[in-house]
Amino acid sequence: MNEAKGRHLIVKACHWLTEKELIGGLEGNVSLRLSSKEYLITPSGVSKAHLQVKDVLLLSEEGRVKKGQRKASSEWPMHLAAYRARKDIQAVVHAHPVVATALTFHPSLWEESFLPEAEYVLGKVVLLPYATPGTGEASQALGEKASLSKVFLLPRHGAVTLGETLDEACFLMETLERCAKILWHARLLGPLSPLPKEEVKKIRQGLEKL
Repeated sequence: MNEAKGRHLIVKACHWLTEKELIGGLEGNVSLRLSSKEYLITPSGVSKAHLQVKDVLLLSEEGRVKKGQRKASSEWPMHLAAYRARKDIQAVVHAHPVVATALTFHPSLWEESFLPEAEYVLGKVVLLPYATPGTGEASQALGEKASLSKVFLLPRHGAVTLGETLDEACFLMETLERCAKILWHARLLGPLSPLPKEEVKKIRQGLEKL
C-alpha cells in the first residue's frame, strides 16, 4: 500500500471509530503496515475525530518518526509487537469500547462461548494480563499471544484488534462491542448459560471448511 492512500484510510477509520463511540477525546490509536520497515500511525495528543491526513506519522521499524511533526502514540510498541508476531496482519486498532472494557472486570464472561456471532466473527477473544498503559508490559503480552487471535482485551483499559485490512480490524472492534452489549443486557436479566460444547464444536468445524 502506498503512503498517501494509507494516510487517508487511517483518517477515515479514526473518524468512523469516533462516530461509533469506540473512542473519544484523545483516546485510541490506529496503524497500518506499509512494508517490513515502515508503518503509519496516529499521533499522540490529537483527537481522532479531528485527525487530518497531515497529522498521520510515518514510523520506522525501530519506532522513530520519519515523517511528521508530532509525537507517536505511546502505544506504538504494542502495534509493532503485533506486526512482528503476525506477518499476515496489515492493520492494528486500539480502542476503548465501553462495554467490552467494563466486562473485563468479569473475566469468566470471555472464557465461555455465549453467542454464535462471536464465534463466527471474533473467534477466540483473548484477555491479556493487566499492564500499565503505554508500557512494555502490554507490548510483550500482545506479542506473545498474537498468534492466538485477532481480538484482544486489555483489562481495565480497552481492546486491540488485528486485521489483514484496516476495515477488518475496525469491524472486529465494532462486533466485539456489540457482543459485549448483548452479554451486558443478558446478564442483567439473570444468569447466563453458555453455548453447549457440541454447538461450539459444530461452529468451529464449519469455520474450518470455509
